[in-house]
Amino acid sequence: MQQSKLLQFAELCLGTYYAEFKQALDDSKNKEMNTSDFLKKYPMFEYVWADLKEAESEGEEISDDELLSTLFLLFAENKKLMFQVDWSGEEENGDVAKFIKQLLELRNITGFEWDTEKFNDSLDWKKIGRGDYILILFKAVDQELQKMGNRLTFFFMGNDNYPFTVLNEADFNKVHRLAWSCYGVYGVDSMNEYDG
Repeated sequence: MQQSKLLQFAELCLGTYYAEFKQALDDSKNKEMNTSDFLKKYPMFEYVWADLKEAESEGEEISDDELLSTLFLLFAENKKLMFQVDWSGEEENGDVAKFIKQLLELRNITGFEWDTEKFNDSLDWKKIGRGDYILILFKAVDQELQKMGNRLTFFFMGNDNYPFTVLNEADFNKVHRLAWSCYGVYGVDSMNEYDG
């Protein structure tokens, strides 16, 4: 059986946590495991699991892609391997750089230095509209990451957030422009190709 596109991306993003994620997916389909036991084992799914089950019980169809993508994002965020930013920008100034630095350190990659204040001072704020800053920031950060053989990698889900991670260049090239249903994996330079 061919691996789904999401699982191809998940395997590269999650690394050593991939087996645990696959187990979570198996457990989510296990009719013998009740909701309480499932959420005790995977508390990261708690806030969305009740909504998904309620929608199912009301006859609303939750696609496999939707369930899988939601569980993947929650799992990856819980393991500090992905981070989300709203389209309008960071909640706290410097959130993006802070996450990237932590993620790279988790992977034993050093050398990423980012001065948020210096970057912000270099911008012409009169020309930047709402929602523009975060895209300018992503582009600049990606340029820095490329110097280290890494790429900013976005997982689009059909909403107005930017969930992202960092992959090394080789892994990025394996999943860049991988698209299915309303989902897709893109880099900074190809974000405008997303059609969710």
